Amino acid sequence: ALGSSGDHDPLVQFLLLYLILDLIKGGSQKGIDRLILHLEPNTPIGPSPRYPNGNVNETIYMRLRNDFVHARVKRPGIVRDEILQNLHAFRSIVRKAIQGVA
Repeated sequence: ALGSSGDHDPLVQFLLLYLILDLIKGGSQKGIDRLILHLEPNTPIGPSPRYPNGNVNETIYMRLRNDFVHARVKRPGIVRDEILQNLHAFRSIVRKAIQGVA
């Protein structure tokens, strides 16, 4: 359950921001990444760990979300730190997305 401290948890914030984009794009991870790159073309992208041949790219936000939700990383503290480093920029992207659909 979320209490007053949980409302400010950066991981909760990150997942809620991602959920907003998910709702806007109808559950399409590729659509979410396209929207992110449209709103912020300088968003870092890289190969998806889900595809070992390296021919599928994803934004840093998609990778962080998948690393966290699917526990793809052996050291979750690293993912938490990376989410903290990127949360402000992600908030800005989601704000732009909301303004675009409002």
